Amino acid sequence: MKRKLILQIIVGLAALFLVGGFCGYALAARPGAATAPLPKSEEIWLEKHYQETVSRVGLDADQASKLLQHYDRLTSEIRAIRENTSRQLGEAFARHKDHVLPDLTPDQRDRYEALVSERKAARSR
Repeated sequence: MKRKLILQIIVGLAALFLVGGFCGYALAARPGAATAPLPKSEEIWLEKHYQETVSRVGLDADQASKLLQHYDRLTSEIRAIRENTSRQLGEAFARHKDHVLPDLTPDQRDRYEALVSERKAARSR
């Protein structure tokens, strides 16, 4: 009885190890991996949810592969939303600057432009 239980545990752990290895390989080799990366926290979140779904739902390798395709699509959608939001923020800041500049003296405009440049440089670090 004990040997059967131990064997079941070993087989289960081996299967879990193989699924994890497959998923890690598939994520590393996926086609969209070279495009604009998501922030590390979002990558970790997506990977965690993918792995949790595979293990808790009990997906086989084929189902895990299909699920990975769905997560790739979700990643692309998140990236598109992030890029669109970034573009819209840039446009809003440009409009803000256009509204602020007329209220400033020439000297203040120069200082304001320097401040905007400093802030932009700090964001890109």
